[in-house]
Amino acid sequence: MKLVKLTSADAQYFLNSTELMVLRSLLRKFPFTPRFPARVTRRRGDPQTAERKKLLNQALAEHRRQLKASARNLLADEKIHSQDNGHLLTLTSEDRETLLQVLNDIRVGCWHALGKPEAPQPHTAALSNQEIKWHGLMHFTAHFEAYLVEDGEAEEKADA
Repeated sequence: MKLVKLTSADAQYFLNSTELMVLRSLLRKFPFTPRFPARVTRRRGDPQTAERKKLLNQALAEHRRQLKASARNLLADEKIHSQDNGHLLTLTSEDRETLLQVLNDIRVGCWHALGKPEAPQPHTAALSNQEIKWHGLMHFTAHFEAYLVEDGEAEEKADA
């Protein structure tokens, strides 16, 4: 994934066929993390806590629903143009933010599924096949996130 063009309206990325295939596969994994009920406070007995918790969980569920709908459109046909040796992907800044949130959900979900390991590079001989897959997903999402974050920082510098 390589940034080709960056404007105030959007960014264009060149992806080879393998990168596009991997990105599509990653987006199909979303949402990866299970829905955890949010905790509003550690104190018990506050009569408003239950209502706050309910409202927060409803807001989080709605945000996740909207994010899932947006994620489906990230790789829509009108955003991808085939070229001789790959594909040109055009994303608005909102699209890039959505993609970052989706990738982060997958990466953090894999990290949770692995038991929140401190070491990012374990000895694969000690892992199950599923754990190896989770590590692979974490690696791929981190790859794409790094490019998107770098490009976002470049955009902020250009705007300043």
